[in-house]
Amino acid sequence: MCDAHHHAVRKNTAAPATRPAASMGGIGTIAGNRLIAATCSLLSAAVIAAVITAVIAASPAAARTGEARVRVEIPAQDLGSALVELGRQAGLSLLFDPALVRGKRSRRVYGSLLVSRALDRMLAGTGLTVFHTGNGSLVVVAARQQPPRPQHLRRPREVVPGPPATLGTGLADIIVTAQKKAELLQDLPISIVALDAEDIRRLRIDEIGDIGHAVPNVQMQSHPSGQSSQLIVIRGIGASDNQLTQDPSVAVYVDGVYVARVQDMGRQIVDLERIEVLRGPQGTLYGRNATGGAINFVTRLPEFGAWHIDATATVGAFNERSGSVTVNVPVGGDLATRLTYVATRRDGPVRNRGTGARTFGARHRDTWRADLRWRPDAAWTLRYVFDRSNTADTAFYIQAAPGGSQTQRPDSSSTDVRDFRPSPIDSTGHSLTIDWYAGDRFAIKSISAYRTLDHHSYQDYLSGSFRAKAALIGASDISQQQWSQEVQLLGTAFGDRLDYVAGAYYFAEKAHGLSRATLPPEQTILRSFSRISNRAYALYAQGTMTPRLLDGRLHLTLAGRWSRDERSAVVARGTEALPAGRIVPDNPVQGDRSFDDFSPTLSLAFDITSGTMVYAKRAEGYKTGGFNLRSGTTAAFRRGFNPERVTSYEIGLKSELFERRLRFNMAAFRADYDDIQLTLVNVDDATSSNTINAGSAVIAGVEAELTARPWEALQIGASFAWLNPDYSRIVDADGQDITDAYRFAVPASSFNLQARYRFAQTIVGRPVLDLSYSWQGGHASATTTSRAFSFPAYGLLNARLEMAELPVPGRGGMVALALWARNLADTKYWFINGSLFGGYRAWGEPRTFGADLSWRF
Repeated sequence: MCDAHHHAVRKNTAAPATRPAASMGGIGTIAGNRLIAATCSLLSAAVIAAVITAVIAASPAAARTGEARVRVEIPAQDLGSALVELGRQAGLSLLFDPALVRGKRSRRVYGSLLVSRALDRMLAGTGLTVFHTGNGSLVVVAARQQPPRPQHLRRPREVVPGPPATLGTGLADIIVTAQKKAELLQDLPISIVALDAEDIRRLRIDEIGDIGHAVPNVQMQSHPSGQSSQLIVIRGIGASDNQLTQDPSVAVYVDGVYVARVQDMGRQIVDLERIEVLRGPQGTLYGRNATGGAINFVTRLPEFGAWHIDATATVGAFNERSGSVTVNVPVGGDLATRLTYVATRRDGPVRNRGTGARTFGARHRDTWRADLRWRPDAAWTLRYVFDRSNTADTAFYIQAAPGGSQTQRPDSSSTDVRDFRPSPIDSTGHSLTIDWYAGDRFAIKSISAYRTLDHHSYQDYLSGSFRAKAALIGASDISQQQWSQEVQLLGTAFGDRLDYVAGAYYFAEKAHGLSRATLPPEQTILRSFSRISNRAYALYAQGTMTPRLLDGRLHLTLAGRWSRDERSAVVARGTEALPAGRIVPDNPVQGDRSFDDFSPTLSLAFDITSGTMVYAKRAEGYKTGGFNLRSGTTAAFRRGFNPERVTSYEIGLKSELFERRLRFNMAAFRADYDDIQLTLVNVDDATSSNTINAGSAVIAGVEAELTARPWEALQIGASFAWLNPDYSRIVDADGQDITDAYRFAVPASSFNLQARYRFAQTIVGRPVLDLSYSWQGGHASATTTSRAFSFPAYGLLNARLEMAELPVPGRGGMVALALWARNLADTKYWFINGSLFGGYRAWGEPRTFGADLSWRF
């Protein structure tokens, strides 16, 4: 007897649909889906009848005959996986022979459809059809077969229950929404890395700063002012400052909502389904243009009709006590909510021997999230999300490194520190997403969002290092509000050969800030008040055409985006002389600028074989101009700076080999980087700097990722990146060529290795071992006038041993206990090495370890 698959699953929903692409051998699992399959042979007709009869009894009669209208959201993929997903979403009993569908592809299917219509679209051009058994099951067979409908439950001779071979041993499909709709990662002609919920858990990605150690060519660095301001660099392009008037070069989104300020990057983003990292300029589909790349955080959807509770408790080094709990509540048939609370408490690695907060680098965080999802009918879905994060971390320790001299990693501060205090942050957000499926070929999505941020920072620079008083005490207060509205149109045309996305975007932001810089010997305080108002408008469209020639293996994508940014800023400064307390104010200065841009994208993809695609792409990216609140002169502030632009050329390969046991992706690129926004800091005055469009650069590089599953218990992965950025010309504000004094502060090479081994089940659970190692090469600081301020190469080894599937007598659910260690080799490295104050440095964390106890029921 040959194998077959029998699926009877509850109705659910997935993400929007995608374009057709090359077929892949075998039937793989789709990440996030629950597939239940059993290998069996020689089952008696009575057992088969009992199983299918139970399924039929639980399914609506119309669905069993294929005449029910259901909402279907299935990306293009191999036909076997698509049929599995259709059975899950429609709640029908579907039988098929894996050998019959192997090597065939299903088209993208979404919308409010009759089940029979969905099946017709999925099977079009495959030479297969479907017929109904007498008891309501649907059986996929060859079109020429058309067996008579049986009068009693009996499968065709070749249809016997059992899973496909690749179900347990092949690599799982990865579905992403990087291009506004659900697509298989392997179908996208872009450089993208996706980390699913399992990756996030086993790599212990607790905050955005942890991503840099998991994805090559991505560097994360905290601003010297503290942990909350994350500066992200992708392919050598990123922000170097955290001012309100300067946008980041890498755009960050949470469920499609743009996060405007880097000060909001330090909060925890909870209940994640996956993280998508797009490398290279994003100039077409995203809310705000970005020259470096984009990071998408995608959270879990509330599930209809199911109660779930997920809880985790963590204890670890530096007195860590953390925990999280998520509850999925089925309010009604098509109404559900998800409630999440996460708390983190941990001391910092450097003890404060002075007064005030106990440690430098401590974490004190609370995050709440409420997610409500309602589907009034098959065509409409509404989702409202509220999130709030309260953070009271302390800044990391700044150590003196005179002239870039060698120093030891500190574990305590000077006794001269006075009144060191936390940096409280309150971040809240509201978003409403509405999906309307107007038909089987057209959908509209609306994303409305409002966010607020209250950010207070405090940093002690070098108290007791040169004198009793600090070299600088920096403090700031920021209050920010942002609104955004996006409308997307998604659909297909010309017999599904044209797949398109079009949309409009609006963004508005207002903020004000007050900063205070206390200078030695605490006789002067420089105060600065700022206020900004920003608006952004955009129209975009992207279409992918798959012509009939070359058997539909050629895919041409053309896209474009028009953007307009309107920016206004006011700054007023004052100098307070102590102890008299007399303030000498400067007159307020206002600047107003507006910028327009059109960024096109063109890509060509070709399916060489059923599992191999090559592509070529040209894309442009743009980052708006603005103002520097720390400008040394009034004229420099009013003048501001212009946008920077990147034109990227990329060729790539996406492949799956050996019955999907091996996945290999690679991209090579060259980026022409023009009108670079470069901030020139005054070494003699840390409170003053100027931002200019300094010049141009060429960035070339290669990225490669390999994932293999040689056998069911073992999965290994390796990723590598090589980068060669070179400034062509930099001219300072006085017109002097200073190209030789600057380098890109990024490593030329970096790589990441991962391995996971699932041991055999034991009477006390199933052991799972995870190992990961990330390495990055040595590199210079942004200014290389002195090689003393460089960064040596280093590697970090992390390990996690989990005892999964622990038995819990008398209770349902799944329990797991895990022991973990980060920086297992206790590698000593620094992430800041600057020349201000004669030289200063901030060190990475030492070895940490702990234990997680998780429970799901």
